[in-house]
Amino acid sequence: MWRALTARFKRLTIQASIQSLPPTPAETIGDPHVFSASAQGSGVFGEWIIDQNGLPAYRYTLDQHQDSRARYANSEDLDRRDHWYIIGNDRITGLVSNDGVVQAYLADRGGIFLNHYDNSLELSKLDTLIAALKIILKGIWRWLQSLRLNKAERQLVLPDAQRELQALAVANQARRNYRTPESYVGGYAYIDNGTDCWPTAYRYRPAGTDVSRVYGIGTFETEITYQNIQVKRTVYAPPGNDAVLLADVAVTNTSSTPQHIRYYEYWDVNIHQMKLQWIRTGAFAPIYDAERRALNGLFETTIEIKPDEAAIRFHQATPPNAPSRDRAELLNWYPPDVFLASLSGTPAEYYRYTDDFFGAGDASAPDAVSQRRSRQDKRGSHSPMPYCMVIRHDLDLPPGQTENLRFAYGAANRDEATLDFLQPYRTGDLLTALQQSWKKRLAYFSIGTAPELQREVAWNSYSLLASTVYNEFFDVSLTPQGSAYLFLHGADGVPRDYALFAIPLTYIQPALAKDLLRLIMQMRDASTLQIAYAVSGHGYLDGGDVHEAPSDLDLFFLLALCEYLAATGDNDFLQEPVGLYPPDLSPKNSVLEHTFLAVQHLIDHVGRGENGLIRMSDGDWSDGVVVSNVLSFPTRVSLKNSIANGESIPNTQMALYVLPRVAHLLDAHRPQMAAQLRTFVQELEAAVVQQWADKWYTRAILRGYRNEAVIFGDKNIDLESQPWALISGLAERQGVADQLIDSIDTLLDADSPIGAPLLENGAVWPAISQLLTWGYVRYRPDLAWRSFCRNTFTARAAEFPEIWFNIWSGPDGINSKSALLDAGGTWVSPATPMTDFPAMNNNQHGMSLLALLRVCGIEPLADGSGLRISPHTPARYALDLPLLKLDVSPEAIQGEYRPVSTGQRQLHLQMPVDKSNYVLRIAGQAAAGSLVEGCVALELNMVAGTPISFEIIWS
Repeated sequence: MWRALTARFKRLTIQASIQSLPPTPAETIGDPHVFSASAQGSGVFGEWIIDQNGLPAYRYTLDQHQDSRARYANSEDLDRRDHWYIIGNDRITGLVSNDGVVQAYLADRGGIFLNHYDNSLELSKLDTLIAALKIILKGIWRWLQSLRLNKAERQLVLPDAQRELQALAVANQARRNYRTPESYVGGYAYIDNGTDCWPTAYRYRPAGTDVSRVYGIGTFETEITYQNIQVKRTVYAPPGNDAVLLADVAVTNTSSTPQHIRYYEYWDVNIHQMKLQWIRTGAFAPIYDAERRALNGLFETTIEIKPDEAAIRFHQATPPNAPSRDRAELLNWYPPDVFLASLSGTPAEYYRYTDDFFGAGDASAPDAVSQRRSRQDKRGSHSPMPYCMVIRHDLDLPPGQTENLRFAYGAANRDEATLDFLQPYRTGDLLTALQQSWKKRLAYFSIGTAPELQREVAWNSYSLLASTVYNEFFDVSLTPQGSAYLFLHGADGVPRDYALFAIPLTYIQPALAKDLLRLIMQMRDASTLQIAYAVSGHGYLDGGDVHEAPSDLDLFFLLALCEYLAATGDNDFLQEPVGLYPPDLSPKNSVLEHTFLAVQHLIDHVGRGENGLIRMSDGDWSDGVVVSNVLSFPTRVSLKNSIANGESIPNTQMALYVLPRVAHLLDAHRPQMAAQLRTFVQELEAAVVQQWADKWYTRAILRGYRNEAVIFGDKNIDLESQPWALISGLAERQGVADQLIDSIDTLLDADSPIGAPLLENGAVWPAISQLLTWGYVRYRPDLAWRSFCRNTFTARAAEFPEIWFNIWSGPDGINSKSALLDAGGTWVSPATPMTDFPAMNNNQHGMSLLALLRVCGIEPLADGSGLRISPHTPARYALDLPLLKLDVSPEAIQGEYRPVSTGQRQLHLQMPVDKSNYVLRIAGQAAAGSLVEGCVALELNMVAGTPISFEIIWS
């Protein structure tokens, strides 16, 4: 009861501080780059702080192994208490854990973990029996539901109960096969002071240690003090494109007597290729993990000590019969080498085999450390990955003395004989350089109060950028969606998510936004013109069987392209050649021609149904909108007929916003196509107004077994089909905007402190709830601000302080507080256990930044000539993005535009309706502007790399 009251009090305090904000005097707003500490939104697991570099950080303090609140639900019913966070650069991703370990991931030729964590727990007999009963009962229920389906449909949607039972039967055996003593992962050290030895990892630490763990922007910092030896470790990915994690280590003798220390830097080698697996829930996870482990048997492996480079290097030789390097493949037949190198001092010893280093010991006391044993090079054979990487340094520490060490762990080009690329990392204050690099790339926002919002904006921009990986097949850097899709399925997508991320990245890192657009274009099939659902392995495109032809992807590509061009004026991009898929059989088209193809595919291939709405195909924004309704209503809905003839209301509403902007783009290039597009839009609007169901818009028109229409969303509001009606202006033109907003607020939003759920008592999906934030902006700025604030980690942590995810990262869907089961938790399906990887989904970070742009009044002009800046609520703010800087007050809009291209852009600055006189300055000089729809329009003559200041003051 006391916990519940405390949580309620915290939530109300946060709502009072960031949802009902007092006016902020212009002179007190402060520098948005200077953060103030705020513990709001910390949850029970630690506390938000400002670190020594002046940046936000989360100090994790909970003892997860003693406190039951650390445990979270997962589909395997394991005792999971690991809570992780991301560090990374443009190439490598580090998953850092409260256990004090670090997993390294990269995606050059398909997702691969260099030191994958394998938990080797086995199901109890009771758990096995319960799981088997669940499978049998689920199979019976789904079979009864499917009686009306034809044979092909039944095979597609029914769970394979026999296969699930087989998987369960061998699950424990699969855990025992290829067992790698929990792999131990690495990213920590062992200390031997001559009388005792201990690890620095929190999970394996001895009792009585003083430990600190801090998740920072770009860093994972741990500190452990035991027996008068303090070891401070900072693990980070240096800026740039090298697949390397650095560990800066400070070993201090805190005693009054000299100490001789043996220091062992430990990292595992446990290659885990993320071969595409669409079924990952429950009993399937261990059997499929074993399948991935078994892939290592396809390669001959070597691990060498390189004393001249103070390094250990691991190599997997490509089999003689492997496919060519350029061919699209599910597997990476050319995996990178893995290395550990000491970048300071001269190592005393190296260890490369697990059996040799651990012997009969375990993670708390390896034999080589506890017995002070030199390398024996015992390879052992208990695992297909019998390797580890350990470098020992012997240190003599006088009282109070600190010895600094630096290590590098990561992936090296298999064709390069040396590790010469590490040379720049051997000296210098790289941590300071790292922090300065991040400070230049973050998004900054302040309203003068609510420092938790200021923190969160910077944190979201960091998280979006830190997850960047490189794809060799398409030759692009990209921001993946992440979470269970990437790190369990091994699939990266969907292009709609790339497009949504590209919008805020246009303002934060335009080059990355452009790469995401290039990726989407290259995922379009040259013969069908369909954009693929997901990419896996080395350029392998896949639709997961039920998502071969999503109907919304052209619209999302065009949405992101129009925003990028309007915001940057980078019209040269339209002439850049970009290939279709497969690249070796397809000519390259200009980006402009890709725009034509998107329009052509949308109109001629996706097309419209008999009600005049854009067709559904096998899914729109919602992957499961067809299949899930077939399963829920098997006697009413035909899978085959719905895919062929179903219609999507959200697609149609979205088209009303996107396609007029595309028509403006086409006017100068394909006027006939532009005119066709405008006619198409008029017909769509005439059709979609018919889907008004008295208080809201219906969701979808699917089809029955006689091809009759089956309407969904006419009896209950579905948020998926409401925001685009507001964003596109459809609801306003139809005269129902106020009524629609009232329905959304009353039925979904008002009583949900973490954002509007999709359905009453349903889950909150930021990809939709933050579109609602945008939808509110034009009509109810107060609700837009409330929506933005509620869709924050701060608000979610206040409502659910004992759930670790949604404090610094999270999944793509969060159960609302009124959910019947697992309020504040996340979802699980027969295919996807989001519960098992409920973090690092970039929808939360990216959509919050998109919503921030809109509540700050930043939108592309409809004709694509620039940006409109129309501040409402908050009326006073400072925003600093790499592309655009704004300082907004009730008296003025001041700012700076930082061009990435040369040419012209317009900025339309909206004045208050009761103001008419103004002073305008561009680059410090008085200028004349024209009035356009209540805005002062100014023309910017851009030179790439030369900032342009602007200011408008009214009276």
